[in-house]
Amino acid sequence: MDGRQPILRMSGSITVHAVEVTTRDMEGLPDARGDSVASMLAADHGIKVGRVRVNLGYLIKAEMSQDEVERTVYDLFADPVIEIGSCNGALLDSNVLFPQAPEAVIQVGFKPGVTDNAGQAGLDGLITLYPRLAGQSQVATSRTYMFWDLPEGTDSAELAAMLHNSMIERCAIAGADDCAAARWPSLGFPDIPPAVFAKPSIVDLEVSDNQLEEISETGLLALNLNEMHAIQAHYRDPEVRVARKGLGLPSGAPTDAELECLAQTWSEHCSHKIFAARINHKDNVTGESSVIDSLFKTHIVSPTLDIQKEVDWLLSVFHDNSGVIAWNDEWSLCMKAETHNSPSALDPFGGAITGIVGVNRDILGTVCSTLLGCSEESTLGCVPEEMSQASPRSMEPWSSMSVTSASRWFTVVPSASCPDDSTTDARATTKLQLREISSTWSEEESVATVSMEPPSPALS
Repeated sequence: MDGRQPILRMSGSITVHAVEVTTRDMEGLPDARGDSVASMLAADHGIKVGRVRVNLGYLIKAEMSQDEVERTVYDLFADPVIEIGSCNGALLDSNVLFPQAPEAVIQVGFKPGVTDNAGQAGLDGLITLYPRLAGQSQVATSRTYMFWDLPEGTDSAELAAMLHNSMIERCAIAGADDCAAARWPSLGFPDIPPAVFAKPSIVDLEVSDNQLEEISETGLLALNLNEMHAIQAHYRDPEVRVARKGLGLPSGAPTDAELECLAQTWSEHCSHKIFAARINHKDNVTGESSVIDSLFKTHIVSPTLDIQKEVDWLLSVFHDNSGVIAWNDEWSLCMKAETHNSPSALDPFGGAITGIVGVNRDILGTVCSTLLGCSEESTLGCVPEEMSQASPRSMEPWSSMSVTSASRWFTVVPSASCPDDSTTDARATTKLQLREISSTWSEEESVATVSMEPPSPALS
């Protein structure tokens, strides 16, 4: 022992125990996490750091004895061969492990309410060790980045901004002076604050067009003026006002919750306004102009239905949650593609990502069978200049970069009519040959001019 004492914190009435893990400093054993951070800083930001090390932190919120906590160190959190773990104070306080104090230390952890997958895995293991803790314990994780030989003038706060996503993560920083005094950063347990009921407010839509646009902009509703007019007209309808009054709702105006629901439902993410838009297309080479009334109807639905008239292997299209085609006489192939960015313009909280979750859900919703595999395809596109200044929510499915990747997934399952015992053989023998297609685009090569007229909104 080196004299360090266990770190005990209080979160409400329950004690929080801290466990830290670091890679052993051995010849031939790199700190892979630290090396990865050093490579990223050099490649992406031009910052060449002499050395980076990373400690993993686990906060255990549970009623446990010190002996029980000590058992978790190597039974659960650390690999005794290549790692050192401790529940007896900060590892940075050990002169044996860290004989030279770092020049900057940054600790990063998730904000309250953000899905912590590693923490959940730790909690599963904790309950396996101590079943009595089921339903009355939590585990949260963090990473502590330690830096040596930083370039002169490196700002710790700027360094921290490169290492965490402030939307879903929090961080604590120790600069050179703090490190010299052994004042290490320490994040507390990310307790979720109690939900406080806030009475919905009434949003007055009897305002000017400029004010309607301001309501959409400040509320990140991403609704254009036509859509705001449609909502305004709905709440002016005498029959709607009578019905709302009978329900105890404000008769002539929506609540902020109602307006948010409409914005979500009419978002690009949910209603695919770009796919449904009326597109005016001009060929800059020939000068020919054309109108595409819905990309989805004209370039996806229509050709698919035309093909279905000529072949017998399109078994189900645009009918269920996903499409089904014939693989052979005994097997069918169920496929689904997602068109959402991953992540979208606003990073989702952990667990809220849509793409791969949506396709798997829809496949299972169609055939209730066993998933065999997924693939990913990226499509590149240019962000229109007028969208580059749009609010974050209205950027979807575009990203804030000049080129965006809209990821799609395809999932394969055995036909619901096939016996379950054939699944294993199918996995072993079925091979999907996927072709990667890459293309480049530049403004100088543009051969067409495109403008869009979003579909007219309507409330029923």
